[in-house]
Amino acid sequence: MTELPWHSPVIEQLVLRRDSDALPAAIALTCADGWGTSQLLIRVAAMLLEVEAIDTPEEFAHADFRWLAPEKAVIKVDAIRSLNAFAVQTPQSAPRKVVAVADAHLMNVNAANTLLKTLEEPPPRTHILLATAYWGRLLPTIRSRC
Repeated sequence: MTELPWHSPVIEQLVLRRDSDALPAAIALTCADGWGTSQLLIRVAAMLLEVEAIDTPEEFAHADFRWLAPEKAVIKVDAIRSLNAFAVQTPQSAPRKVVAVADAHLMNVNAANTLLKTLEEPPPRTHILLATAYWGRLLPTIRSRC
């Protein structure tokens, strides 16, 4: 995967937070459309899982990782329910569980409200990454928890 240099400050800050055990449960990752939001999401997920790299997140098999991308330009409530069920489980092999949501602004209202319940009471050692190039399209209540 191509490493984009403008992502480095974000990665470095998150590494410092990880190493000092000060990571938030919900992390929003955003950059301008076309500037590598998905690449940033993949790099952060790999760093949190403490693995070398994730080339194809849809095919990356790891017990403590879930990847969610929109289906037909929308993220539906059933996909978020599945992520919520995964999030409450205990990490199996990594130091933490990671849920990565690409294009998080495409959650429908029901999906966003379902995710909000998990963000309000986050499970221990679970980090939910929300990536979007359109920060303002996320619910204000979700933005406030990231």
